[in-house]
Amino acid sequence: MINGYWEELEFQIQEGTPQERVRVVDTSLPSPDGFSEHGVPLEQVKYKVAPRSIVVLTRPRRNSGT
Repeated sequence: MINGYWEELEFQIQEGTPQERVRVVDTSLPSPDGFSEHGVPLEQVKYKVAPRSIVVLTRPRRNSGT
């Protein structure tokens, strides 16, 4: 998620549950909290992105069984 605006914006996670997502980057957080190699689990379906910041979320792939 990218917030180029000068105020905080709230984004809604559109697919899946919050527990399926982890935050790996949030450029608004102080070092070393802004980057997490293993990710920080989300707790809500909404995420507030600070002004002029980028947040990267990931969701583990599900095996398709093939």
